[in-house]
Amino acid sequence: MNQNEFDNKWIGNGMQMPQPFNSTTGDININTGTDRLHQSIYYILSTIPGERFFVPEFGSKLYLVLFEPNDYITSDLIKTYVKEALDRWEPRIEVISVDPQNIGEDNAIPVMITFRIKATNMIDNYVYPFKKEAERLGGDISYE
Repeated sequence: MNQNEFDNKWIGNGMQMPQPFNSTTGDININTGTDRLHQSIYYILSTIPGERFFVPEFGSKLYLVLFEPNDYITSDLIKTYVKEALDRWEPRIEVISVDPQNIGEDNAIPVMITFRIKATNMIDNYVYPFKKEAERLGGDISYE
């Protein structure tokens, strides 16, 4: 059994998001293994509860610390919210540690997540790029 077969059997595969189609060939982009887990972690942590119509509880509470100062209290809240969301919504992993990397004046806080893949007992990590800034919905607004 090669690595791709192993990943497909034990971790899973699925459409790569946000670009599920190859623009040159029209084929569906598939990701497998740890890439699939990293994508899942990204979407869980990037989703605000209530955004999904049929699963309104899905997501994480990271949006609650969006406008909080970068201090140790915010760091502890980030740890709590990340672990809570991944424990609930990603059953393929067990979170070992969550470590916000930057506590200071910067608006970007890379969050190092170390986890164990339950099916293979492998240890892996993922850095979630948490940005403490609101994004404008609907594009640019012009008042001309």
